[in-house]
Amino acid sequence: MRAFLQIIAVGVLRCRFLGKNVGTLLLAFAFFLPTVAVAQSPVTSTPAQLTVVGVQGDTETRTLLLSVTAPVTNLQLISLDLLRADNKKVLPKANLQVGSLPNQIEANGFLTVPVTVDMRNVPSGQFTGVLLAIYEGGRLSIPVSVTVKDGWGWPLVALLGGVAIGTLVSAYRAQGQPRDEILVRVGRLRTQVKGDAELAESFRQLIEASLVDVEVALQAAEWDAARQAVKQAEAVWVKWRKDRVDWIQQFAYSQEVIRRLEALPADAPYVAAVRRGVEGALRNAPTLAGPHVFQDQLETAAQQVNHYLELQAQLDELNNLRSRLPAPQAEPWRLTVADLQRRLNNLPPSELPAYTALQNDIEQALAELTKLVSQRAETAPAVQGGRTRNAGGLRLLSPAPLTNPPAEEEQAVLARFRLRALLWVSYFLALAFLAGAGFSELYVAQPAFGADAWRDYFALLAWGFGAEATRAAIADLVRGWGLPGLK
Repeated sequence: MRAFLQIIAVGVLRCRFLGKNVGTLLLAFAFFLPTVAVAQSPVTSTPAQLTVVGVQGDTETRTLLLSVTAPVTNLQLISLDLLRADNKKVLPKANLQVGSLPNQIEANGFLTVPVTVDMRNVPSGQFTGVLLAIYEGGRLSIPVSVTVKDGWGWPLVALLGGVAIGTLVSAYRAQGQPRDEILVRVGRLRTQVKGDAELAESFRQLIEASLVDVEVALQAAEWDAARQAVKQAEAVWVKWRKDRVDWIQQFAYSQEVIRRLEALPADAPYVAAVRRGVEGALRNAPTLAGPHVFQDQLETAAQQVNHYLELQAQLDELNNLRSRLPAPQAEPWRLTVADLQRRLNNLPPSELPAYTALQNDIEQALAELTKLVSQRAETAPAVQGGRTRNAGGLRLLSPAPLTNPPAEEEQAVLARFRLRALLWVSYFLALAFLAGAGFSELYVAQPAFGADAWRDYFALLAWGFGAEATRAAIADLVRGWGLPGLK
């Protein structure tokens, strides 16, 4: 090369002193001189460049065909270290083994030389260098290119790892995240409910019933239904918290109304109807617009109780006056009072005209009986307050017996198995196709895979993650079409 440059320089100088034509001839001569020199080399190699592509851990052998045009002696093939493209790693010359060579080759002779490349303990990448063929009186440089990539094991693990991560993320977003969000709301609501010792039982029961609906919806993976049930439970709690003081006062008043009812005859239809109304108001209080509506219902029940107490007091006074008459005169009045008592016990609490009519009849009977007693005693005694009668303890209806859940039918079990099998087969096929495409594109088609571990392996990891994301997106899109069997 130095001689070639010297010839060019001489040609340029000659061009300045000898004239343009002579200088041009010298430059042309200098240009063609190396070609002539190369063409005169007695040794040539086929192929002109040795190229090897393999996987870490493999041993590849290539054959060089050396041909000579003149007798060659002392022929040697010397291997050198091969340098990677980034100049950071080398393929040691010890990993290139050259077969034995004869000491002399006759003119027009041929020689096959095996070259073995050991790729064990060699980093991935593309390595380039030369293989020197030295002989008596000259030498030949044979370019060598060795491309090594990682074995398929770890790349496949990286790809499957990306798929697994993507699957877990998709599964969590589709199943775990909605469930966790709902469970967080349920846990927060339960904590608030337990922290309020004065929470009315009807509010507590309605909240618990809504939370049971939440549990059922979660077991069925019906996230919208679960969210709606949580929303209903939270709405009941907010209604209680908003007017908590008023609710507490009204529920305390309702207990007073119930205590007054317990002192009345439990077998009287009137008392039973009023009690059912109060219990219904207590049970439906969480569904009312507010405590003011509950207050109106309790006031109505209190008025009905007062009506009964007033009429019962007058009937007690009738019995008191009747007891002052002799037996022959008292018997007709006994029947009259019994009839009035029967009418009172069967009186519809909400029918005010019937109440007014009964009140008038009792007052008329009371006036007549008072007059009769006064005539007999020649003086009219003062009317004493009526007496109320306490009924016995209220007999509550026992809870309904528990029922066992029905056994799962065989068809339901088979249907569940088929659904699960379809789900897993769909997952496997979709991910196998997508992951296979990525493995082929990023590993099989890359001869130097692993030379840049961060880039190559993270590309596989990202492809695997993207494969699952793509599968989930396609599944959501198809599911959105609303076709039968795709829900």
